[in-house]
Amino acid sequence: MKSRWLPQPRQPLFPSPRAARGQTLLLLLSFFQLQNAAWAAWSSTPTPSRSPPTVYSVNLSGKLAVRTADPDSWAVSVDGIDRAYQLPGQPADSDSGAAIGPGNYVALRCILAGPLSTKCTAVTGVRIIATPAPTPSSDVRLNILVMAIRLNATSVCNALPAMSTAEVEELYLGSDGFADYLNNCSYGKMVVDRSIFKVVPVTVPCSSAIMSCDPDAIASAARRALPTGNQVTSYSHLTYILPLGITSCGWAGLGELPGFQSWLQPTADGEVKRNTVMQELLQNFGLHPAWRNGVQYGDNSTVMGSGNSCPSAPELSRLGWASPAAVLNSSSLPASTFSSFALRATYLGSKGVMVKITPDWLGAAYTKNIYLALRSRGGGDDSLPAQFSRKVSIHEAGTSIDSSGVMSYMDPIVSLIGVVNPNSAFTLPGYNLQIVTGDIRNTGRNILVKVCRYVDGPNECIEPEPAQ
Repeated sequence: MKSRWLPQPRQPLFPSPRAARGQTLLLLLSFFQLQNAAWAAWSSTPTPSRSPPTVYSVNLSGKLAVRTADPDSWAVSVDGIDRAYQLPGQPADSDSGAAIGPGNYVALRCILAGPLSTKCTAVTGVRIIATPAPTPSSDVRLNILVMAIRLNATSVCNALPAMSTAEVEELYLGSDGFADYLNNCSYGKMVVDRSIFKVVPVTVPCSSAIMSCDPDAIASAARRALPTGNQVTSYSHLTYILPLGITSCGWAGLGELPGFQSWLQPTADGEVKRNTVMQELLQNFGLHPAWRNGVQYGDNSTVMGSGNSCPSAPELSRLGWASPAAVLNSSSLPASTFSSFALRATYLGSKGVMVKITPDWLGAAYTKNIYLALRSRGGGDDSLPAQFSRKVSIHEAGTSIDSSGVMSYMDPIVSLIGVVNPNSAFTLPGYNLQIVTGDIRNTGRNILVKVCRYVDGPNECIEPEPAQ
């Protein structure tokens, strides 16, 4: 007997509309519960930790130097001149917090800007490991190697020409050039050895570092490009003359303080001035920029400011090139009484060409020394501006450095504070000093200067009693 399926009546999915709505709500509730559970599980899963950024650092030990410009830049030279690391600023001792002066040998940890960089973005663990004696600046013969740099074109920048060898030799060795200028200003105590002086043209590939005036990149590239047979160790000082056409440096010259390297940038006309050469060289020996009215480089009576003349009296003294006619203090300068001194112009010779005053009568307020000197045109001062010629210049210098007894590489902030005409009086109220000048004599070569320290005011100053 065959079986057969009987048709069944179709049953509705939900028995009633009300039941359908209930089932739908149950399904939605289940969905949201599952969704919340999934979200909770996902949010509780720990986020994979990111690796901290790589910090590149190197431990350094070397000689600290400053390149005086605006602003100054600081560097540590490692392995002589083969490597130099640029610092973010003047370093301070990590324990005491005291600023460390140039010329010291230091150890520190340098945080590098990148794996191949020589620029420190920060330094830690800074300490002094040695303080060598300053380099003598008197009775010195200079063996100078000048590298005149030419740039080859690269994908980064175009070719640029160099100053010619003949132009550089004329700048240094020509009549009234740098060598004569230095000899006159130093009274023969610092001279260029003309038999060893050499100019070498070097050609280096153009790079962004050179075009941005990175001094260490310029120096390193120039030394690598030296022709065989030129050994930098055979010279006492190295000078790099930048290619013609680089105008982005912001300086006409740059010198290590202390050190033996300097950089010169020709003007738009292709010129380098002898006073720029002198200023950078003297920075190698520890002289800092000269001040006037609170402006660095503002003293145009000296090559260490913006002048084309010899160093000022305090600078001549610091270099050991000239000596004072007298050093005055409370013991040697009687109160309320004039003391007289015959001065001759500084260009005439090294002995007795200034008066140095150490105003110890000020007590705790004694922080600066005073220098008086007659300046006139002649010798290395042949280009002295008229506002200083045949007049007495007054300078001040920080006593903690200026009175140390040895040449220090710290900055005494040498500042021009006065210029006195002949037959005039000049009061220095901050020092309780009255300065009186007499006639200028012998066509600007000699002058009589009277100095008095007063207690209450300059009117109390009188002439000394005649000797019996």
